[in-house]
Amino acid sequence: MSLPAYLPALAAAVVVHEAGHISAALVFGVELRRIRILPAGFLIDYEAGSVPYSKSAIILLAGAAANLLAAAVTALFCGTKAYFFAVNIGLAFFNLLPMYGLDGGGVLFYILALSISGADADARAARITRVICGVVLFLFWLAAVYINVKSGGSLPMLFAAVYLITRYAAEDMKGV
Repeated sequence: MSLPAYLPALAAAVVVHEAGHISAALVFGVELRRIRILPAGFLIDYEAGSVPYSKSAIILLAGAAANLLAAAVTALFCGTKAYFFAVNIGLAFFNLLPMYGLDGGGVLFYILALSISGADADARAARITRVICGVVLFLFWLAAVYINVKSGGSLPMLFAAVYLITRYAAEDMKGV
């Protein structure tokens, strides 16, 4: 995949992904506070405490669903060799990894918090999420190292690994 073709496809896929989150939030009547553009994507702020965990999980899943829908439409009209198809599939599944900083980490926390009973359900769900994220991060890092050694380098995989390690460390320092 050439960089000049990859970057516009990635930018468009990120916009589709975030539009999925925004659409789901608006369907649930969630008031959006602000939308910030960050180096690794967007951050949509809303009053998280006012949204039930089940709806928050659906809002998180809506981003990947939008990417999968965009990939399906792209495959229908342009085929599966189109950059936009591949980038949407990759972005959807990458974001579903159970990691801090990705939608999958949030969904994992919400599912655990909803299924654990007791006054400390959120704290217990956060601890379990931290452990699962750590294991997934270690496996992702091993895969990134292996791919970089075997293929002579994969910048997207390397950047993703650095991003995930940074997010995990930041969340771990907060004690989340």
